[in-house]
Amino acid sequence: MPLRALFILDSDYDSLVAKGVIASALNRDEDGLFENVFTVHPFATHDRDIDLADNHLLIEFRQDTSPGTRPILWLRHFLHLTRVWLALVCLVRRERINLVRAQDPYYCGILGWSICQVTRAKFCVSIHTDYDRAEGLDPVAGVPRLFGSRAAAKRLERFILGRAQRILAISTYIGDYARCHGADPEKIRIFRHRVKLSAGLDQVNSRTTHASSPCPVIAVVSRLTDQKHIMDIPVIARLLRGIVPEFRFEIAGDGEARFKLEAAIEAEGLERHVQLLGFQDSARVHALLNRASAYLSLCSGAALIEAGAAGTTTAAYAWEWHSELILDGETGILIPENDYAEAAHALARLLCDTQLASRMGMALRNCVFDEFEEGRLLKAHRAVYREMLEGGTIDATTRYVERVAVAP
Repeated sequence: MPLRALFILDSDYDSLVAKGVIASALNRDEDGLFENVFTVHPFATHDRDIDLADNHLLIEFRQDTSPGTRPILWLRHFLHLTRVWLALVCLVRRERINLVRAQDPYYCGILGWSICQVTRAKFCVSIHTDYDRAEGLDPVAGVPRLFGSRAAAKRLERFILGRAQRILAISTYIGDYARCHGADPEKIRIFRHRVKLSAGLDQVNSRTTHASSPCPVIAVVSRLTDQKHIMDIPVIARLLRGIVPEFRFEIAGDGEARFKLEAAIEAEGLERHVQLLGFQDSARVHALLNRASAYLSLCSGAALIEAGAAGTTTAAYAWEWHSELILDGETGILIPENDYAEAAHALARLLCDTQLASRMGMALRNCVFDEFEEGRLLKAHRAVYREMLEGGTIDATTRYVERVAVAP
């Protein structure tokens, strides 16, 4: 039976192109497992259809964001959701879509779940972050709300996680979060990011020695937001300056905290030690990781995997899933979250002890190529979908085993 999938994401084509990540959408057919793929952006800036590939159609629905009173805004939002829902029900029925996957357990989740209730398609939801932590770091813009209410959104999250046929968690930590927020542990699958590792292999093979570099580079690849701990960097840089006279943070990324970060850098007199590169495409990120003496991971996703693939020695906050990849003293150095002095000393250690840095960088690289090898993850992804759609057996690498208790 031909398999067809619908992906619902809170995103926008133009922003994905600007970030240089639109190509990752092409992985959604899982190397031909799905005959046709439809990606939907329900809250975009345009009404349009875009052919991403011969078998992959991107559909965007424009949401009116003009100002108005709160009742008008809520009514407009409800009508927009109704328009999207009706269009997607027709799409699922017309195209005989087998599977609907929502990117989050909020608006995308309720759209996906309710569509599947009337079409009998299978429903799964992916979860990529600890929303409670995100709220603590940025209470205003850090987390989704339902018609302006975070409490209502949390109830919706628990409802969706409790009813999805599968919950796809990007790490064991996120699996723990899903379990403690209403998900049945038997329905959670570890569904890791697929990251191109070939570029990292090329970097390792061409990596130069930085021991004699007069100004070693510390790479950071991150969105410039409070959720990413980005404002910790000026403090860490100031403390590091008291230990190592020459170094330079090079930060690839952009975001709403850029001006605040620039002001902090200037206030601390760190212009020589912290350089904001702005958004960088994948080729430039790879080049940055290749020339860096160390990588600082405060709150990373795929960027940490890419740094590991490049063999870039890493100091990382003991945050969320980081400890699943960074084993302290073996594949990098783990730092207590927000311990700026410890972060500065860890970076100083990596910059001064190049043999240690090289050993841990290569150990991290080996770990990344073992855990995130593309063929292995492709097989695991396909197994999760086939198990859900065809009743196949569970792939052992995707089975969720709870690691720690997480407070709901």
